[in-house]
Amino acid sequence: MTITDENLRAIKEALLPQRKHFVLLLPLLLTGLPAHADNGISAALKQHVEQELSSYQQRQNFQATKQKIELRIADATVTQPCDSWQFSRPNADRAPLGRVGYRIQCLQPNAWTSRAIAEVHLWAKVVIATKTLERDTQIRAGDIKLAPFDLAKLNDAALFHATDVLNKIVRRRIQAGQSILSFQLESPELVKRGDMVTLLVKIAGFSASTRGTALEDGKLNERVKVRNNSSDKVLEGTVLADGQVLVDFIGQ
Repeated sequence: MTITDENLRAIKEALLPQRKHFVLLLPLLLTGLPAHADNGISAALKQHVEQELSSYQQRQNFQATKQKIELRIADATVTQPCDSWQFSRPNADRAPLGRVGYRIQCLQPNAWTSRAIAEVHLWAKVVIATKTLERDTQIRAGDIKLAPFDLAKLNDAALFHATDVLNKIVRRRIQAGQSILSFQLESPELVKRGDMVTLLVKIAGFSASTRGTALEDGKLNERVKVRNNSSDKVLEGTVLADGQVLVDFIGQ
């Protein structure tokens, strides 16, 4: 039997609907395949970072106005089976600000580890210089103000209260509008060598005082040597905010 062109056309037309049907059916078969479920690590890590930020605010006694957390985790990490996990990071004693690397450790059902990156931004009011402060300047109320700032740009050296900086001494020049950081300041010397000071002792509700002479310079809460002017005995005590020195005993 000879196959004519007309016969070939008839055969193609008979097969074409089946091919179209198969093409249409293929996407349906693919979408019906089971997808890997999210194991919940992304949500858990975000919650962990939020808790760290909350603890940081409690320690520093301030409240943020806004926060933003973005996570970068490999797809294989969030789809790999895991029922229990732990998160850790370097410098865990510092606030998780800016670009922070986390170690993910799965505990069950199988042990495995992975990594994640968190981009963390936290906005809060911090102490700002209202004018340029030169080195050795003692900060006064008119020199500062509170203004919102992204703490990711300051790390954890930001100061949140005027009382953190008032009467402190500037260690390095601070430009107007710049946030004031803790390492830029130092406490003033409340006691200088040769100063006449009040020596104070407090024992079991009893207190007494006498005059003495400072034998060395001292800042707030520093230990300094002093001489009791009445007994000429050398004692050691702690410098108080008012310039008095708290000693263990008067040494009469």
